[in-house]
Amino acid sequence: ARYYAQWAGAPYKVYGGRKGENDYADDINTRSLMTNWLGGGSVYMPAKNGKHVPIELSLALHSDAGYNKDGKSTFGALAICTTDYNDGILNSGISRFTSKDFARALRDNLVTDLTAQFGEFGKRYLWDRNYSETRLPEVPSAILEMLSHQNFPDMRIAQDPLGKFYIARSI
Repeated sequence: ARYYAQWAGAPYKVYGGRKGENDYADDINTRSLMTNWLGGGSVYMPAKNGKHVPIELSLALHSDAGYNKDGKSTFGALAICTTDYNDGILNSGISRFTSKDFARALRDNLVTDLTAQFGEFGKRYLWDRNYSETRLPEVPSAILEMLSHQNFPDMRIAQDPLGKFYIARSI
């Protein structure tokens, strides 16, 4: 994301926060900062300068690490949001708890849909934590850890074309 933002003509403040000393951190933060730059000035981020693109939300899709010792059950889905930042308010004036509702709905819908298709699918936590991918966007945001790349039953679903379809449809 860091190099794409630079190539796409984003201002240095969008992709160069670590002054060239930590590309990894810049890459993670650039995703949110690019969202804010593009969406700035739109109805969703009226108090920010930007390109007026009406970006309504930010979603990071991840796979997580972890496994179940039985080797048979799924590890499941986890969602992350940040509500305790900027006095709990997003740029448009709405509550950051919108992000929590968004994260919960993503996780719960995924678990329900995958359970219906593949049998019991693990439902893990809804974390309200200080992650830059959910803290920095000025719109409702979430990280969805869809499944575990370290747990074989999860990967059976992840590699199954129908599993990919049901994950995408659920989201």
